[in-house]
Amino acid sequence: TDRRTSFTIACWYPPPRTPAGMRGLKIRLCAVLLAALLSATDAAIVTDAGTYGTSNNLTTFQAVSTKVKEIVDLIDGTESGLAAAQIKFAEDGSLKDMASDVCNNKCDEGTTCFRMSELYPGTTCFLTDYIDGASSITKDQSFIVEARSEWFRVAIQDGIPTQLAIAHMESAKTVNEWDEAAGILLGTDDDRGYTVYGRADGLARDYGTLSSESDHDNALHSKANEKIVTALETVRASSSGFTTQTANIIAQLKIIYAQAVLRSTWKVEEDLVAGTSHDKNQAQGLGYFGFIMLPYVKALDAKALDATHIKHADMIADFFDIGFSPESFDRKEYCRILNAMEDTLNDDTANLHADFGALTAAVAVTCPLTHLPGRLNLITDAGSYSPKSDIGGSLSYSTAMKKIVELTVEASTESQYARIKTAYHTMGLHAEALKNRTGEPVWEIFQAQTGSGTWVIDLLDSALDGTIAGVRSNDARRELVDKTAMDAASVQAVISDLYKATLKDPGTDPSVDRYWDHGAAKYIGTTTDRDSTIYARADERGANFEAVDDSNVAFTNIVILRALEVGRDATTVSQRRAQYDIIVKQIQVIYAQCALRYARLIDEALQYESKLENLPKYRAEGRAFWNIISPWIRNLSPDLTDIVTSKVFDLNVTPEKDVHAFCRVYEVVEKLHLPKWELGTLTAAAGVTCFGPKQTADTKPPTVPSPGRGGGDSSSKKHEELVGGLIGFFMGLFFACVFGCWACWKVRQERKGAVKLIQNASGRSVMVEMAGKPADDNALPYPDPNPSPSNV
Repeated sequence: TDRRTSFTIACWYPPPRTPAGMRGLKIRLCAVLLAALLSATDAAIVTDAGTYGTSNNLTTFQAVSTKVKEIVDLIDGTESGLAAAQIKFAEDGSLKDMASDVCNNKCDEGTTCFRMSELYPGTTCFLTDYIDGASSITKDQSFIVEARSEWFRVAIQDGIPTQLAIAHMESAKTVNEWDEAAGILLGTDDDRGYTVYGRADGLARDYGTLSSESDHDNALHSKANEKIVTALETVRASSSGFTTQTANIIAQLKIIYAQAVLRSTWKVEEDLVAGTSHDKNQAQGLGYFGFIMLPYVKALDAKALDATHIKHADMIADFFDIGFSPESFDRKEYCRILNAMEDTLNDDTANLHADFGALTAAVAVTCPLTHLPGRLNLITDAGSYSPKSDIGGSLSYSTAMKKIVELTVEASTESQYARIKTAYHTMGLHAEALKNRTGEPVWEIFQAQTGSGTWVIDLLDSALDGTIAGVRSNDARRELVDKTAMDAASVQAVISDLYKATLKDPGTDPSVDRYWDHGAAKYIGTTTDRDSTIYARADERGANFEAVDDSNVAFTNIVILRALEVGRDATTVSQRRAQYDIIVKQIQVIYAQCALRYARLIDEALQYESKLENLPKYRAEGRAFWNIISPWIRNLSPDLTDIVTSKVFDLNVTPEKDVHAFCRVYEVVEKLHLPKWELGTLTAAAGVTCFGPKQTADTKPPTVPSPGRGGGDSSSKKHEELVGGLIGFFMGLFFACVFGCWACWKVRQERKGAVKLIQNASGRSVMVEMAGKPADDNALPYPDPNPSPSNV
């Protein structure tokens, strides 16, 4: 007896003299007959969320759930399992045939099917060609099989049944046709877990949207399912309201799959924080989004009145792009996709957001009220950068980093350092710094010279745990944490992104252009968080070295912004690689300046009693910067670099009073052949003259002039002062010098491709190295390609 209707089946059993085998066969035949009759019974479909009281035979359409189960159960994350599932999908009379029928007969203009086909141009039937066509994700061997299998599973279990049901509802004119959609959505009792109904119940548990407020066995079920069953039954009972109830059901389907998209987003975020593979969860999210939510998000984007809103669909598609490593720090992409789902749900129908619920796993996340548009034009004092792709995830890097810097400023107790460590992990910064970047030249240099591919995290964790020998003050410990987290990790992240953008010709693969944009976003950061970026560090050091324009913008930043723009618009690998080389060289300049500055501070602290108490802090901060620049130098001169490390920056060794830190560091920095204009002159070392690693210095702390007065060297300034003092006595010499200066300036302007005059924001003309090709130091118009430190 079936609970939906009552009937009696009489089975004839052979008399006892019949052989036992024959009796067993008859019993099995009776059982098969019973099952077939039950599945084909013209009876109501009873679910925990309500009853659909049809009297029609829905066997064919309820059997969609059984077909789905047969295919999905073959998928096991292996190539053989995926191949078997694809064969089952394509069998005669299979799910593929039902999908093709929808494309051929229910895809008129104005239908959801028609809108989907417009989003997937070039396909005969988006439901089938997208799944097993020549360009299908399942055929792309560059993706791991687990990701391809997960995408195929979502396509079979969610994509096709949902689109079949919507197509049957939108075309229904009679209750019999409406029954077809109900059968697809609700499935059979045994296989209901493989239907949209089953998906809704599973998601409701994750979002707190289960309901027991019904008369249907008082069981927990999805609120969305209750509304879907109610809408289905309303049309069946009244034979009217087809259009209205179709819209109501689609609204609930949007809720179900907005929940699915967001849950997949959260899974990817968890993978990013843990540093584990995210491909499978990206594929899952791409399936939910691409098969179901895409047309609704696209429709919202089309209505947007301003540029801050029009890229929801592109942003989500980029995040779930299996061929690209997504970026999100401090859960910012989760928040952006949550915002996109909420906007989509609230687009047409009231109260959909109230039915959406909240993802329980993300209860601790507080999202901002407003979100930066992902295609924001990054405007700086050194220039602007307009990305070609969504960079919201990479901009969140500077936001997360600023939080770490702010925590570090106040750190003085072990609990505060533990809090920094936890935050660095949970915001995804730890996993970013820990990435294995094998094959990337800069990372491999650092791995070889430090002996570790995890040197950034090793040093940061040691500083946070307080286990670095020789750290003699809390200020020193804080500086090690701050500079390692903000500078060392950021340098590797930026260079890595930019390098990956040089592996293929621009425009041939969207991922390479996105990598370039993401590297630029990490370097520049948001306007409010820019003080926690390499860009800010460049401006600070440029001011110390008089390598800034009248607005105190570092020459390094001017060159890097120009190179980023040229690299973005490059059309070949070689063109973009040239800009990459320029940027890497400028980053070397920034951290050479950092190392030289703190070497000079160490000298001063050793020489002057009034500064001695700051020595532990200076050495720790200098060591953090030295860690960033020294592997490049050690790759060229290991012995000299090791001497500097041991005599100047080894925190466990007390430095000699006459260690001559500045000259020792300058001697090895020269090995990098850095462009002298951008490097500038350290004003605090104006009185220092180096003889190899030795130096003579003035006998009192140097008076540091106001920064930002140009990038000339100290000897030229003294010469100008001398000319000014003797002008009344040596008029002839004065005019000769003027003429000589004019001639030099003219030569500089005419050097082919070497330099270029541009105007900064204040209107002052400054000379910058052309970003069109890597510079040759010996070809640049510097007065001495290898000057002594007295005129750096």
